[in-house]
Amino acid sequence: MVILINPTLITVVDEQSVGRGNTMGLLDWLKGGNKTTQSVDQASDSKNTQSIKKSQSPQPVRNSERYVISAKTPRFRKLKTLSTSSSNGLSLENFFISGKVNDKLPGFIFRSKNKVKLLSYNNHSFTLGVSNSIIVFDQENGTQFSIDEATLNRANVIDANRYGAIFQSENTIGYIEFKSGTLHLFQFNWQPFRMAMNDSSWFVGTRETTEGPGELYCFSLSGDYLWGLQFTEQFNTLFGLIKATPYHLSTVENSADVMVSTMDRLYRISPEGTLLTRIAISDLREADIKEKECRRRANLPQNPKTQEEVIQVLATEMAEEFISGMERASINSPFAGYTYDPQTDTLFILEADGRLTAWNLSGTLLWTHSFRESGCFISLVESLIVISFRSGNTFWISQDGAIRYFAKTPAQAVSVTPIPGSERYLMICDNGRRYELDRHTGEVTEGPEGNRNMRLFQYQNQLFFYDGYLWATPSGQEWRTFEIKPVENATSISDLSIDSSSPQIKADKPFEELWCYSNPDEKRFDFFALDKENKRICIGKPKSSLTAQEKKQEEASRENAFAYWHEIICYDYALNQIWSKAYLSELTCLAVSPEGDAIFIGLWHNGLAYDPAELIVLNSKGKEYARFTTPANPISIVFEAPESGVFTDFNGAQNVLKRLKPGEWIPLDTIEVDDVHQEKEYGAGIDQITRGSFSLKRTGKKSYQVTSQQTVFDLKVSAAIYEAITVPGSDNLLLRVGNKSIRVISPTGEAIWELKTKNNIKGIVPDGKGYLLLGKDDIIYVSEDGNLLWRAGCPPNTISNKALWSPGHNAYLWYAGDSYNFQVTLVTPQGDVKRSQIFEGVPVKYDQEIDVADDSFVVPIGRAKICCFKI
Repeated sequence: MVILINPTLITVVDEQSVGRGNTMGLLDWLKGGNKTTQSVDQASDSKNTQSIKKSQSPQPVRNSERYVISAKTPRFRKLKTLSTSSSNGLSLENFFISGKVNDKLPGFIFRSKNKVKLLSYNNHSFTLGVSNSIIVFDQENGTQFSIDEATLNRANVIDANRYGAIFQSENTIGYIEFKSGTLHLFQFNWQPFRMAMNDSSWFVGTRETTEGPGELYCFSLSGDYLWGLQFTEQFNTLFGLIKATPYHLSTVENSADVMVSTMDRLYRISPEGTLLTRIAISDLREADIKEKECRRRANLPQNPKTQEEVIQVLATEMAEEFISGMERASINSPFAGYTYDPQTDTLFILEADGRLTAWNLSGTLLWTHSFRESGCFISLVESLIVISFRSGNTFWISQDGAIRYFAKTPAQAVSVTPIPGSERYLMICDNGRRYELDRHTGEVTEGPEGNRNMRLFQYQNQLFFYDGYLWATPSGQEWRTFEIKPVENATSISDLSIDSSSPQIKADKPFEELWCYSNPDEKRFDFFALDKENKRICIGKPKSSLTAQEKKQEEASRENAFAYWHEIICYDYALNQIWSKAYLSELTCLAVSPEGDAIFIGLWHNGLAYDPAELIVLNSKGKEYARFTTPANPISIVFEAPESGVFTDFNGAQNVLKRLKPGEWIPLDTIEVDDVHQEKEYGAGIDQITRGSFSLKRTGKKSYQVTSQQTVFDLKVSAAIYEAITVPGSDNLLLRVGNKSIRVISPTGEAIWELKTKNNIKGIVPDGKGYLLLGKDDIIYVSEDGNLLWRAGCPPNTISNKALWSPGHNAYLWYAGDSYNFQVTLVTPQGDVKRSQIFEGVPVKYDQEIDVADDSFVVPIGRAKICCFKI
């Protein structure tokens, strides 16, 4: 879905997918019909603005002392000045290593030896942070500056450019001047929490408390103090009085000015410390409120004559006073972001509700766009203002307010960069994936996943890409677009290089839906739980129909705000109702024990959430056999083993649930907080476990005592053991050692085979003849003798990756996904895909579960419905 606008082509699609401007037609809006010029005092007056020209003579803001005053006594002291150790002559050839192939970055054949922090970059230089040191590449060679740990303990690099770098360690600020290698150390009385640099100065913003007040200090590149300002404005908010602080601090290339924002204010300050521009978005918001008041009063009688008219006017005025009061309570709320164009001296501000405004140097409003969407990304890219919203709608807007390009992605952009040597933009989005927009065709190409910090830049005719490591192409090589190409079946290991990512399976073989259950009123369930042992579904929801007696009971309990009838209904996997149970109470939790012998129901008693409540225990037939009082509302139950679990109440207290025998559970005393969070003696991993004839007991961080078939031996491993599985058809045991190693041992401790993987293993699912390894973003199949056979990639940005073995179908039911959708695939041990389907718009929760029964599987889809599909 794309809108592409240039001087010769306008293409418009699907009006519903794009934010609207006021009430005019979409085409007129895109052509600039919603572009208006408004004064702060008369926000309803508008006229088209055709161009923006650079201001000729910037003048200070009148009565600037009402907003900022000079910091007469700087609240810092200079500790000392000393020389740093530096090494010159670092070449790119020495910094990078070759041979690290990344199939997601075609053409990038060089990679930094270690992970780094990208601090700044342009066509002439770039700076990197590595621990307590800075590496600067400027022209031909690089220089590394190091700070001794004793000089600035646990220092973090905050900002840097080709001239210097700013470090912070609590209230101590260090600045390195690259030209001389001098380190300047300053101790601030107030908290230094914002820093920025440009080509002539560096700045530190401080605050006394989180409610203010704040000050801004400016230093030269040689480390000399130049000036300081204190902000004097105050704001009445819902949370009390807040004093202005330099909450956001930024500079832009080719400008010596510094931008400061606090609440709804934006200040532009000159290199000499003069306030050049002050913009208050609250003035616009006040005009909006008055305009709404006028519209709401428009139909009122001008001269009320009757009693009804007088009552109508009074009621409206009372309502207006309340509504306007609520709106004005948040009139000073911060805007979403801003950017500045030094070529035209124009400031652009994006508000949280999607209004974009343009302002000149004197603080005059030039034009507005109302997108009616929520988002916070705004940036200046090649003289175009780029804004992106949480919906994934991204707009490129010209200086005079006309929309030039539009792209639709699954998530909001966090970075937009023109790709050197092409007519394409690279977009890094909030979901950690990259996309490309073709300016001519409007096509958006989905790229691979990575992280939100990915960046692309060019330096000395060479492309660089940052993703935690820094990658580089040979000189003169152009960017090559990576396209995701799903495959029909899993890919053989022999067809993949060790560094290549696993291809994703096509979702073009949907399962046959047998039934789907949802509430008749289409509301979400309050709670649901799968009983995998008995192949049942338990659903908790408001009771759909009440008897006359139940209605009377509910009416009689009106003093209890939570006394409404709810019911627990138990169905089998064919959607036949097994039993139901009703309670005159709000439900607070629902869980089924691992072996299906108990159903636990939390009930809201009289009072508030942290007052005493009840935990009800039913057997598998729906018969209540226990009822316990809890200190507060029980909100969750987690089972650590078939015989025990922990329930947490609203106050955060945790209680143990213990099974005395099948079908009989009791709660024990509250666990002390220190016991719950107490670290294990040897750290993460298994401490004691029994599997088949093997019994493992941990004796050290990397050592275990193993008992097997009356043989006792010590087992030394390279890391903790996280998983132990009996090997079918043998007396051997498979161990997951650490996160990247699998070992099979005999009853005598002999290593039968061992396998090491490149990526972390999150879980192992056996099938009797092999093993499916679940990773962060793929699955790998391993034969019974330890050979890697095939791989398959998860959907983008997977947060949950699980699988079940279905013996009747000789296949794995594999399900994985992210916060937007998930994919279910039926794949054989040979890697053949029988079925694969994506459930779009349905988020996978971290505890998402699927259960297999005979020829079908049951899957809860969010909390909206539960469906059954044929395998």
